Amino acid sequence: MIGCFFIFLCVHTLLMAQGTSPTAARTQNTAFRTGAAARIITPPVGSVMGNSYGLAISEGVHDDLYAKALVFEKGSQKAVLVALDLISLPHALVTKTTTTVPLVEGGGALVSEVQAIAMGNEVVLVGFPGDAFVELGLSIKLNSPFPYTIVSEQSGNGTTSYMPNRKAFPEGGYEVISARYSPGGGEILVGAVNRMLTDLFFNE
Repeated sequence: MIGCFFIFLCVHTLLMAQGTSPTAARTQNTAFRTGAAARIITPPVGSVMGNSYGLAISEGVHDDLYAKALVFEKGSQKAVLVALDLISLPHALVTKTTTTVPLVEGGGALVSEVQAIAMGNEVVLVGFPGDAFVELGLSIKLNSPFPYTIVSEQSGNGTTSYMPNRKAFPEGGYEVISARYSPGGGEILVGAVNRMLTDLFFNE
């Protein structure tokens, strides 16, 4: 199954996707603008498909894969939220604000990233890695100084796999067994996000 991989990119111009007609919505005072676009990126039949269970070759197309984008503009600040129907991207192609945190104590730490893009002091977009449990995202929202906080999981690198919260570990289950870090790793990332949001909000 092809997952959805999110990345955040800061840009200086609005996205104009070839072959699409971006739509725009304006507020009454025209201070905040948004645009949306989509483009088919389905690879040809016979392409290698990425997954966690060995080599798989595409034998046909059930549904097309898309690259989709939302563009936000407020004054001189511009940002793009991009969603790709892919399981991962080369790290060199992803340029973003990052915070690196260890997820395993005592050597052999997993390196992961969290990202945030703030639009003024009202809206912030947060990129959180892995298949995160909802409690982690809710904790970010609860502690965010921004009135509107949007949290997107599977945003960053793909090394963290499932991301249970600390409470879920003693309860067991497939996600806990598949997790690649010790209990509390998800909360370490949440703490990194909270510090980042505080810095963005009060140091703007």
